[in-house]
Amino acid sequence: QKGQILMAKKDYDAAYNLYDAINRSADRSPASYYAASLVLDARGDTVTAQIELLDSALAMFPDPMPADAANYVLRRGKLYERAGIYRKAVLDYNKFCYLSNNQVNANFYYDRSVLETKARMYQQAVDDINMAVSAEPNNILFLVEKCALMLRVNMLDECVETARKCISLDPSNFDAYRMLGYALLQKDDKTGALENLNKAVQLGDEGAKEIINTY
Repeated sequence: QKGQILMAKKDYDAAYNLYDAINRSADRSPASYYAASLVLDARGDTVTAQIELLDSALAMFPDPMPADAANYVLRRGKLYERAGIYRKAVLDYNKFCYLSNNQVNANFYYDRSVLETKARMYQQAVDDINMAVSAEPNNILFLVEKCALMLRVNMLDECVETARKCISLDPSNFDAYRMLGYALLQKDDKTGALENLNKAVQLGDEGAKEIINTY
């Protein structure tokens, strides 16, 4: 409680010293290591130092890990992502999903898909973005991300289909027009490509203008 009060007062040094003292004593627990990692985050310490504290927290759980460890694993995964260690981050997201008995929502699938794309784990990314879109078929953010991923893996027909759905839901979404135009360009439909790229430009998209100038 004292640590939480110090955090609320933004007295991060005092809060960290308190948790550090606990973590050096017989009273240490996963929760005290977790709290210390939050203090380091608020104080602006390195991601590496925060991960080390999460490692210590997770080492205190029995093997196999109980469901109570899920949030600790997910936080470490997010820290790995911030550090650019994407494949380790994906492993922690996978472990979180397992510990949560696969009871995760569409946002989780979206987040993991973005992470898998960064890790160049494209098949897993495609599977996850499809899960997210399946759960929330009218979510514009998910649809735009799927368009971008379909372009990256050269699944042009799916990109076109997804972009058109996105436009039907949000006619002002220039990202969808740009990606639709670019996908049609790759399919040698130059008329359709130019029509959609020009629409994106009209909506203020500089990226579409660059594509037109290039091709």
